[in-house]
Amino acid sequence: QHMEFLADAKSDFRLELLEHLLECLGDQGSIVVYSSFEKTHLKAFAQTFPSHSQRIEDVIARLFDLEKVIRETITHPNFKGSSSLKVTLPVLVPSYKSAYKESAIKNGFEASSAFQRLRVAEAEESLELRKNLKDYCALDTLAMVELHSAILAMSGKKSKS
Repeated sequence: QHMEFLADAKSDFRLELLEHLLECLGDQGSIVVYSSFEKTHLKAFAQTFPSHSQRIEDVIARLFDLEKVIRETITHPNFKGSSSLKVTLPVLVPSYKSAYKESAIKNGFEASSAFQRLRVAEAEESLELRKNLKDYCALDTLAMVELHSAILAMSGKKSKS
């Protein structure tokens, strides 16, 4: 399920983001991620906001890293030695070959840059940046769902979606 939160980049949004995230994630079920990015940032949040550290540790314990699954169990010549989502996704889910190429924001670096740009953007540019960021994040969420389904299909299991 895709849920979104796009903070006001002009303020310190970290606590608001954390509280919203913890509320959305609840206290049950696996949380599918790709790489250690989320875990690293959650640990930083636990250091910054110690009153939330137990809930954050509980979330970390529920993380399921699809990149680790791919690195350890799936090989393909088109991976060219990489386990990057932008490399593995179009190989395992061919319908995503051009999805990110057609997106206004094509990768995490561009997303971070766009978010930073929000700090100084005028109203019209800010609206466009926010739309593009939300579109990119929704695409990432759907990509994770599709990749998870593809891996399950390769294993002979069916998705519970």
